[in-house]
Amino acid sequence: MNPEDIGRLFYMLLDTSDPTIADRLMNPATLEDCLLRIQADPLLDHTRLYRVARARAAAMGTENYLEPVFQQDFDNYLAEMTDIGRMIAECIPHRYVLTNSREAMCIETACGRVIVVSEVLRYALYFMNLAFGELYGLPSVPDDVQGHAMIVAARTMIMTEALDFDLDPRGIVPNDIDAFLRHMTEWQMKFVIGHEFSHHRFGHKGLGLRMTRPIRNDPGEGKGHEWQSYKRSWHEEYEADIGAIEEIEGEDSRKLISTAAILFFLYLEFFERIEEALDATLADIDTHPPTSERLRNVVDKFGILIDVDWKWAAAQLESIQDHAKAIIEIYNDDPNLLLEYGSAYLGSWKGPDLIDRVDY
Repeated sequence: MNPEDIGRLFYMLLDTSDPTIADRLMNPATLEDCLLRIQADPLLDHTRLYRVARARAAAMGTENYLEPVFQQDFDNYLAEMTDIGRMIAECIPHRYVLTNSREAMCIETACGRVIVVSEVLRYALYFMNLAFGELYGLPSVPDDVQGHAMIVAARTMIMTEALDFDLDPRGIVPNDIDAFLRHMTEWQMKFVIGHEFSHHRFGHKGLGLRMTRPIRNDPGEGKGHEWQSYKRSWHEEYEADIGAIEEIEGEDSRKLISTAAILFFLYLEFFERIEEALDATLADIDTHPPTSERLRNVVDKFGILIDVDWKWAAAQLESIQDHAKAIIEIYNDDPNLLLEYGSAYLGSWKGPDLIDRVDY
């Protein structure tokens, strides 16, 4: 078989119910085709991601490995928007992507612009919500579980944690706490989604295109595909942050997304401190404004809705930085804590041992 026939065969495996899927993915002719191609390529580049997609399809009773997961986050944000904002946002195709990257971004494809959000970010935020649940009223969580949740979240964002949470969930979280976590994570992701929609609604042109590629790959696998995304000005980033919240009409929903945005930036500060400790050159990368400034803008504009001011937020920011320092100190004694590829677990909530390729 020639390379084109082999490629066609692999694409066919992603949805055996659609006889046109290989042609659509090999020669994308529409924005939706280009978006599917972005979703499909990581699954074929990385065996573990393919296994996750296969397991999801089996659980849903479908032959389509590209069936959207978590797509309700987009749908629910759109439902909360103003009529005009929704009409504009619905014009740009959008989807979650399971890939070895943690970006949420607008991508320039051969067919035009699409919005993609990596599932990596969603998983990392779930574990951060478990670690810092006292910030939003989560029932008490054992200290060891909180500490391990921080480690899982950090490893997920630096891409050393295996992306197979569907198969190996890292622990057994009580149902009531899991419901808290899922609710807050959904609102945080709606803020992220709203941020990307805001760039589109405001007609942000950016400062040009930049190449975006997976941060890391599973051992022994290729470098993966690259995408063209937009480098935004700081003004555009600030405007999109505020726009993501202002676009939500309902009073209760605006309070929820304001809380979610504030937590998101606190967690982002944690991730950035960890990453800068691993690679000091990251501190000089300015793809986004300083996280503390983005946090302050949101608190100054919307904190009054949830009885939060900058004094409170600054104290939480300092606390988050202290937690990051504690993780870094442990890492300095044991680099494998963050750098060794594999899976970390939730301490006393770990649950039974699962063996890769035996139990899942």
